[in-house]
This record gives sequence, C-alpha cells and structure tokens, in this order.
Amino acid sequence: LSRDEVLDALRQSQALREGHFALPCGDHANYFIQMPLALRYYRITKVLCVGLSRLFRGCREVATALPHCSIIAPPSGGIPVAFGVGEALQAEQIFWAEPDNGRYRFRQYMKVKQGDKCILVDDVLRSGQTLRAMMDLIQESGGDIIAAGVLVDQRMAEFDLGDIPFFSLVRIPIDRYPPDACPLCQDHMPLDEVREWI
Repeated sequence: LSRDEVLDALRQSQALREGHFALPCGDHANYFIQMPLALRYYRITKVLCVGLSRLFRGCREVATALPHCSIIAPPSGGIPVAFGVGEALQAEQIFWAEPDNGRYRFRQYMKVKQGDKCILVDDVLRSGQTLRAMMDLIQESGGDIIAAGVLVDQRMAEFDLGDIPFFSLVRIPIDRYPPDACPLCQDHMPLDEVREWI
C-alpha cells in the first residue's frame, strides 16, 4: 500500500482534512485527521488494516510468533484496527483496555498472561500518551510487546518506544502554531474549531 493510496483513502472518506483548525489544546494547525470517518467504511478499514498487517509480517519478531499472539488496542479507534489486523494476521486473540480512574485497565477476567506475545495497534499516533499507557499496562501484566503500529503517524513530538519495532502506513506531520503567531490567521483563513468529542 503506497503513501498516495493511504492518503487517497483518507481524503475520500474525509478523514484527512486540510485547512485551518483550532485544536483542543489551543494551538492552530493546517491538518486534522478524524479516523472514525475512514473506519466507518468496511472496505477502507480492511485495506488499511491489511496494509498495516503486511508491515507487521515483515518483522521477524512477529513472523516467528504468528499465529500465537494477541492484538491489543485502546478504545475506541484502536478497536476496529485490532480486529482488522487480527483477522489479516490470523492472531489468536484480540482485546482492548478501557480508561478507568485515569489509567487503562483490561476488563474483569481479561488480561495478558505472562509471556504472551503482543502487538499493540491504534488508529492514529499524536502525543503518544495512549500508546505509552497501553505499553505500561501490557508490560505490568507480563506481556511481551513484539511490535506496535498505527494507521497514521501524526506525532507532534518525539515518541520513544525503546527497542520495540514500530510501523505506520503513513506519516502526516502537521504544522502547529500558537494562535497569536499563526500564519493561517494572518492569511485570514476561516477557522474550524476541533472538539474532543463531536
């Protein structure tokens, strides 16, 4: 799956938006990605997840563990990715954690077992806080994270996974500006305010 094919799928579904956006953190940006707009389409979701699974298959740690591994994701955008990648890799199990009192937890009676080979997935990487919290949860449970990946890498800062192999279908850097120094404002581009939950 080429970069252009991924971008075409994101544009076609209107998940990739170009313009002038006020982010929830207060900064302004030239791009905004809302992955649920792409993941609502089965065909697009399947194509993207198969593409990510092919990257995983090229990783020696993953190739030797298959099919005896777990695909793990945070909610909510990570769940369709987990099912799509899990199906493509024919992984043994798929499960996700949910936020509970400021941290992620697996549901009662569900957990990673000591030594389980785990692949961590999500729809988009921005700050890395969610992936870091999920990594901590898996490692505290005794799981062995053999790879991590996202459909879209839009990280806004450096994010260190240590020696865990990391994959993404596409990297879409965004330009972020404080409102008082935003060239998009200076060019009088209409501002679209992004809300956390719409």
